[in-house]
Amino acid sequence: MLLWVAGIVLGVRFCEEAPPVARPLAVSLAAALVLTTASAAPVPKNQKAYYAATRVGDKREYRAGGKVTHTTVIMKVEEAPGGGLLVTEGYVSGDKPPRPARVLSVSKDAVTLAVGMGPSGKDGKKYDPPWVLVKPGAKDGDWWECEPSKGYTISYTARGTERVEVPAGTFDAVRVEEVNKGAGGGNSRTLWYAPGVGEVKAVINEGIGKGEVRVLHSFTPGKD
Repeated sequence: MLLWVAGIVLGVRFCEEAPPVARPLAVSLAAALVLTTASAAPVPKNQKAYYAATRVGDKREYRAGGKVTHTTVIMKVEEAPGGGLLVTEGYVSGDKPPRPARVLSVSKDAVTLAVGMGPSGKDGKKYDPPWVLVKPGAKDGDWWECEPSKGYTISYTARGTERVEVPAGTFDAVRVEEVNKGAGGGNSRTLWYAPGVGEVKAVINEGIGKGEVRVLHSFTPGKD
C-alpha cells in the first residue's frame, strides 16, 4: 500500500514539473509507475535474499480445491556453518503445538532439505548431500538431480521467474519442474518459490493427485 501511494505522489510531482508538451507522456509514465509498484506482494523485511520463510513465527496456510492441505510455521532459525541459515519448519494441526517437520538449509544460492523429521517430530533423517529444492539464480533450462534414498531419484529443471497470483498475494516467483524417477516413477510437479516466503504454488502434472493445484492461501509474518 505504501509503495502504491508513493507511486502516486511521485507521479503527480513528475507531472507538475513536466513542461506542457511533455505532460501527456508524464501522465502515462506516472500511471505505469503506480501499476508497477502495486502489482507484486512485498517481500518481508530482511528476507529478500532467501527463497524461503526465514523468520520465527512465519506462518503459511496452503489450500487445494478450497480445502486446507497443511499449515506450516517457522519454529527455529539459526546461523549455518559457512553462512546462510538453518530453518526448522513445523506443521500445525488444530490447537496442538507445532510439530517439527523438516530443517532447511537456506542461502542466496539454494534452498535445500537438510533434515526430514519422522511423525514424532524427533526422528530426523539427514540428507547428505542435501536435497536441493530450488536454486534462485539458476537459468532457464538449468538442471540438477538429487537422490534422497537408494532407487529414489528426483530431477529438477529451472524455468525462470514468473509472476504468480494466489490468494495470499501476487509474487515474482522462480518456477521449477520436478520429476520423480523412482519409487514407481511417473510423478511430476511444477512449483513456484518466492523470496521471503518459499513455495507459493504447486501443480501435480502426472501421478497421484494429477491436476491438483495447491496454493498459498495466507501468509502471516513472524516478528523480527
